[in-house]
Amino acid sequence: MKHPSHGLTFPEILISACAVVLVLFIASAMLFPRVTSSGSAPRAAAKNDVAQLATAISAFQAEYGHLPPGANGPIRRALVDILTGRDVAANPRKIVFIEINPWKLKRGGTNAAGDFLDPWGSPYFVATSESGTIGQAGSVTGRIAYDLPKSVAVWNVPATTLTREAHRQAVTSWE
Repeated sequence: MKHPSHGLTFPEILISACAVVLVLFIASAMLFPRVTSSGSAPRAAAKNDVAQLATAISAFQAEYGHLPPGANGPIRRALVDILTGRDVAANPRKIVFIEINPWKLKRGGTNAAGDFLDPWGSPYFVATSESGTIGQAGSVTGRIAYDLPKSVAVWNVPATTLTREAHRQAVTSWE
């Protein structure tokens, strides 16, 4: 006479454990790219922004023989309008040196006031020099550059005061 079994056999337990591990592995594989790329995409967008801004201002200078008005300090609507060809007084040929989309979180762009903001909502800054050397430019304490051998430098100033996060969000056109 056979006794009824009240538990699982070893092969059944092994197969169940493998199935659970497989489900957890698949779930983590789907979530891992989202977790790892969430911080790098905004930083890449900000690096792209500062490089494009520096290039646009340099292209304006090459085209017109002088730097655009307002090309020192935060990048406000007046400079954005010049570089996008909307200010015909400063850019009479209406040359579009840069295209900027409306601001979106983790993408950057211009806000309602027309200021160019980084992907986290902080302003970009620019320093220019006709002589080809910028005395001082920077974003986060410890990342300030002196006597840059450039005519245009662009950077952001992160709103966060957390040192690690501020350094992660800080981008410059000269690094």
